Amino acid sequence: MVVLAVAGITAGALIFNEVHGTAWTDAWKRCEQSVAPPPPDDPQKQLEAQTIFFACFAPAERVRAASGFAGGAAIVASGLILTWWLPRRLVRRVGPLSDPPARWSSPGPPVLLGGSRLVEPFTVQYRGKPHIVMPRGARRRPTAQIEAVLRHESGHVAAGDVRLVWLVRGLRWALPMVAVVPLVVTTIAALAGPDRSVLGSLLSWSWLDYAARVALLAVAAWIIAARIGRAREHEADAYAAADGAAPGLTAMLEQAKAQPRSLRERVAGTHPTPQQRLTYLANRTPPAVLGRLDESVAAVLAVTVLTASYAVTTPAFTATAVAPWTPAIDALLAGVLLAVTCGPAWWHQQPPDSRAPRWHRAGMYLTVPLAVPIGLFIGVNRTGVAGESPYGSLWVLLTLPLATAGATVICVALARARWRTGRTDGWAVPMLVTTILYGLAFWIGTASSFSVQLWKPSAYLFLAGDAQWALPLAVAAVLGCLFAWRLRGTTASRIPPAIILLSAAAAAAASCAVRLLTEATVEKSQKASVQLLDMWSAAGAGLAVALAVLVVAGADAVPHLLRAAPPATVLAFVAIYIRWATVWSDPIGTARRFLVIPLAVLAVTVLLLAAFVPLLPSRSRPPHRAVLYLLPPLSAGIAAAVTTLLINYAHLMEYRVRLPL
Repeated sequence: MVVLAVAGITAGALIFNEVHGTAWTDAWKRCEQSVAPPPPDDPQKQLEAQTIFFACFAPAERVRAASGFAGGAAIVASGLILTWWLPRRLVRRVGPLSDPPARWSSPGPPVLLGGSRLVEPFTVQYRGKPHIVMPRGARRRPTAQIEAVLRHESGHVAAGDVRLVWLVRGLRWALPMVAVVPLVVTTIAALAGPDRSVLGSLLSWSWLDYAARVALLAVAAWIIAARIGRAREHEADAYAAADGAAPGLTAMLEQAKAQPRSLRERVAGTHPTPQQRLTYLANRTPPAVLGRLDESVAAVLAVTVLTASYAVTTPAFTATAVAPWTPAIDALLAGVLLAVTCGPAWWHQQPPDSRAPRWHRAGMYLTVPLAVPIGLFIGVNRTGVAGESPYGSLWVLLTLPLATAGATVICVALARARWRTGRTDGWAVPMLVTTILYGLAFWIGTASSFSVQLWKPSAYLFLAGDAQWALPLAVAAVLGCLFAWRLRGTTASRIPPAIILLSAAAAAAASCAVRLLTEATVEKSQKASVQLLDMWSAAGAGLAVALAVLVVAGADAVPHLLRAAPPATVLAFVAIYIRWATVWSDPIGTARRFLVIPLAVLAVTVLLLAAFVPLLPSRSRPPHRAVLYLLPPLSAGIAAAVTTLLINYAHLMEYRVRLPL
């Protein structure tokens, strides 16, 4: 459905360009001429001019957004209609249907006997409920094999695979229809225009580009669908074997193994080979739901969703209160896709151990980040677009992979810790954690590319704490800390809770002590910078204990890091609150800002640190007790050093005061 929606949005946008492109360009020029050029050195006037321009241009943008949304909705609806129509068409083709022999007893859905043209059994929604349709030739097979087939198909019904299979088939039929629609519209427009040639319109580089991107999108969708389909076949085999049909299923697969497979089955088949199914039945070790290639494809599709959604939400909400939040909406959709595709493989199967070789860990953690730049440039919605990147800045090629790398490391580390607790059931919490991590990563990675381009990377603290994502990041930091505490004591390098809390307190105390005893040069010229330094010193306390945990725990540090860093920042905030409580005119509102911003800065910092955790050495055994006792003083020393650097080199961090004090 995601592929259909993306392709439909692109088709709608291309049709809009063909039909309304001239009117859209005229509206842009008219609005541009209606706004007086602002002075180049007056940011306030530039912002006012931009606001006036977008208010003028918003109606044209909403028409463009409506075209993309209508295209996506229409194509998704066509896919659903095909999902309903295709099984009914197949039932008519393989008919007439009749009752099966009396000796066939199905443990699940009713059984029907197909016509002479049917050669393979299948399950279909027929007359309001699932039915298993068997070929007539199956009457010559032994009873044990018939029972194995019926139990296998019943396994598909029990797992809810019937709708999934027909949805995939509907996708395969609908996607070519999507690809053809813009070509048909262009042909009609060329025939209607007296000064246009059909061949000249279709044989342009833009349409060749479009065809290549649609083909890549189709291949990506097929890889994911085939992988999931094969995994569902293995699960159905396991269901049949657990129901006592293993001998009959094995005998039937042995016979099928000796038969040659056609080229179509080898290239486009979504079923595992008979030998693969026999191997699975022999060792009962479930294959990985997704491999590295599948995870790469899922990441490419997620980025395609990100950019395609951007093409709809941005024009739709231009000059509205929702406009600043459109990157968050796009990022959330991309995060949901990765959670649905990669989440089950990471949370419900045993993850690779952190003590694996570094090259193996690098492959596991870098699959998604390395696929992100590919998705940014091959997305089908990029047809005919010129520029440095989908977001207009090459910085996104750095910020987005870094953010997704950190999210991947945190997600896999939490999944490994949860696996070791023995809790591998349930879907709600794992899917929610994965969605939040990747949603925030996509949001930060894309939106920060604009900010970094405008302000340069040295404005890191300002960018991390003064953007729309400050409050969501602060909440995510607290929730991540609570979730990590629920998984305490499960990693190889176990750190006692008392040591973690003592280290957090030591880092907060050292950071506050250095801050109170040291005066920065910038404080003399900018009074408001005093409180900014206080806030960022609180974030520095969390960073210090995180670095100390990384030194002690190595590659197993992520859960401990999530437990220790937010408490250190919160404890430092308490000291700040005590210092300024009598000065603030609005103690509650100001205290909320002074807690949210340090936690937001800490969350971005942890995300960046996590991206480099796989490079650290792993611990074959828990640290010695003496090493653990060194963690609090080590945290205090690093906190003192970090706070000193913040104070003495404040000018390098691009202090810009925007807090109402």
